[in-house]
Amino acid sequence: MLRGGALSLLLVEDDVRVAAAYSKQLTGFDVVVARDVADACAAIHDLERDFSGGVFDIVLPGGSGLDVLEEFRQYYPTAPALVATGVCDASAINRTQVFGAEFAMKPMCLENLRDFASRVGDSDALEASERLARFARRYSLSPRERRILERAAEGVPRRRMAAHLGVSENTIKSQVRSLLVKTGHRRLAEALLELNG
Repeated sequence: MLRGGALSLLLVEDDVRVAAAYSKQLTGFDVVVARDVADACAAIHDLERDFSGGVFDIVLPGGSGLDVLEEFRQYYPTAPALVATGVCDASAINRTQVFGAEFAMKPMCLENLRDFASRVGDSDALEASERLARFARRYSLSPRERRILERAAEGVPRRRMAAHLGVSENTIKSQVRSLLVKTGHRRLAEALLELNG
């Protein structure tokens, strides 16, 4: 969300014509267009902006849009995301799913994009995502600490978080301890109460 209150959406697309067509369908959003990996990552790290969702092409100057999506997920773990690409292979589809994003083939039906935009504006999901973003900023949580808190809010037990996040159980324990020190809570359940309070 932009400081003025408009919902911000990250559009990662190197084709100027496609970006313009998509932007036209995303009325009601402050659309930030990034045409390469470096610009997209700079937008994600911009502390003046909170994105409510993102649309990602895969083939980009400077790398893969899936790498950008992975970075986006570090900061916006629950925000709606859509991969819109001409690349259709199993690894791209599977990686998209791992990051909890939707997948659409180009040329994409613009009605699909409008439907996605309406999901980005869904008030319950948006409120939860913004609450998590505010909480993470307030306590200067690292991206991993933020993901742990998000998984805990989704009801994932601590013993299963390591598998969900692809790290060791010792890493989870260490990150949870760090999160608790930063927030001043003794247990993760107390941090969740504050998050949802």
